Amino acid sequence: MNNFDYSAFHSYIKGSPIDNQKHVDYLRSRKLKYINLKEYEHIKTEQYKDGYIVPMDKVINIFRSNHKDIDERSLYDLLKNGHHFRHSSLHDFFENANATSLQSSIDWLKSTECAFSDLSAVNGLSGELPSASYFEDVDKFFINTGQNRAFAGLLIGAEEYRVESISYYRRPIKKESVVIEQPRKQALDNSIIGKLKKWLKL
Repeated sequence: MNNFDYSAFHSYIKGSPIDNQKHVDYLRSRKLKYINLKEYEHIKTEQYKDGYIVPMDKVINIFRSNHKDIDERSLYDLLKNGHHFRHSSLHDFFENANATSLQSSIDWLKSTECAFSDLSAVNGLSGELPSASYFEDVDKFFINTGQNRAFAGLLIGAEEYRVESISYYRRPIKKESVVIEQPRKQALDNSIIGKLKKWLKL
């Protein structure tokens, strides 16, 4: 399958409501941020029977490898320069969008079918359902699985993405350094009274 780059993306959306300069400006301004996962601790993972709707404007990254070189890279740059997504699944997504409509694809991304369907299954072997991690301190989501759907959603300006489970992360609470109180005798010896007592003993 051919690479999914900006040229391929534009061929799919040509003549659609997002085939305009305003959307190009959006692709240039919408950037992904690096999160240092080592700075966080896992609190819990919850599965939701109806799925969990992730606001797309709170998606901070979609790459499991989460490299620093992704930091501040725009959707436009990623399309122009390429990245490590599975090209075939993106072509499949947009071919389906062309067969129906972009709006139907946007609606599907926030549906329970999206949250509980596995498009990564190969030869009958199941992959993983869409999931995300939530980082409390920045109020942002990191897409763990179902990254290509999320990426496609970002490209077409979808506002919501439904996943099957959320893993919650929090920065560890920093423990304040404890000041050890000096022994009373040492404090007394260092005081004026202590020094006076030493002088009287001489």
